[in-house]
Amino acid sequence: MRGAQAGLPVDRVAVYEAPYVVDDTHPAHDPALPQRLRALVDEGRRGEAVSLFLRTVGAPRPMIAVMRVLPVWKKLIGVAHTLPHDLSIVIDHQQGRPLPTDLYDAVDAPTLVIAGGKSPAYLQHAQAAVAAILRDGRLETLPGQTHMVKAKVTAPVVTAHLTGSSA
Repeated sequence: MRGAQAGLPVDRVAVYEAPYVVDDTHPAHDPALPQRLRALVDEGRRGEAVSLFLRTVGAPRPMIAVMRVLPVWKKLIGVAHTLPHDLSIVIDHQQGRPLPTDLYDAVDAPTLVIAGGKSPAYLQHAQAAVAAILRDGRLETLPGQTHMVKAKVTAPVVTAHLTGSSA
């Protein structure tokens, strides 16, 4: 979306669950969260950074505790350094306020906005908000899907959109 907004020559755009909080169905995120995560990563406390992020997005503490002993944990702490940057891009739109109507005003390309049907309400609401402010946005909710992208389900929908065919 940012690339299209910046004027990159794209014919079509597809996005999956932009991590926005646009209403009161989820607490607003701490505006200082990117800086807090950066400090933890810089101090070598990558696991704490991942835990803080997961708690912020709603993961229950017991689930985080279990994740710490699973192979996925190593992968998560391996990318912990990306969290401060990624959150700095979206934190202004995680404050429980409607998206600015001009947020993506330069995006002319047909844009497919995808939500998971089993994702939390706040993510589904955010995707509807993104689609609504786009000139040529279309929301598609994939039944049974969560925030964790499953290529087997998502790829046909994205392919159909990007090629202009029907799924």
